[in-house]
Amino acid sequence: MKSLSCKPLPRRNERIVYKGERYRVTTWEQQMYDGTWQTFERVAVCLESARVIAVTEDGDIVVIRQHQPHWTRSIWSLPGGLVDKGETPLMAAQRELREEAGYAGGKWHQWKVIHGRHIDYTSTVFIACGVRVIGAPTPDAGEELEVHTMPVDAFLRLVAQDDFRHDDMARDVLRMMYDSAEHNTFLAMLGLATDDAQ
Repeated sequence: MKSLSCKPLPRRNERIVYKGERYRVTTWEQQMYDGTWQTFERVAVCLESARVIAVTEDGDIVVIRQHQPHWTRSIWSLPGGLVDKGETPLMAAQRELREEAGYAGGKWHQWKVIHGRHIDYTSTVFIACGVRVIGAPTPDAGEELEVHTMPVDAFLRLVAQDDFRHDDMARDVLRMMYDSAEHNTFLAMLGLATDDAQ
């Protein structure tokens, strides 16, 4: 597991109240506009993650239905996870796609880097076009996984549901669902653009 140090504390009076293997909680006093003071808190994830929107040779999106022991329900997600020590985000995303879904190959490029708003974290999202099955998934001991593929429009609808893990993608997906130009641009990135969309 990659051990990243969290970003430096941005405020002189901010102090750490908890620091674990993955999370750091800080607090600070902030003066309000009326002169009063209030206490604020911030959670930071001190580990980087990566995920991938993987497109099969048939043009479908690879998604995972997964459950973990500490969850109360199963959720949908993209293949992905933490960046291990010595890995780049790309290496981590490729490894997670093999381990969680049994897919590999294809043409890879970075789509975006997501930074958390209410929780401070960084997750790099890749797009891989033309992936193929190379073997059975090899999940971690704490994962129960089902691998699914679906057309891109079904995937966009899935991302908007509340049981999709990566809600930090919802705003982008809503634009793609309701803006034809955004939709066509996304299809092109996935290697699925039609002649009319090009």
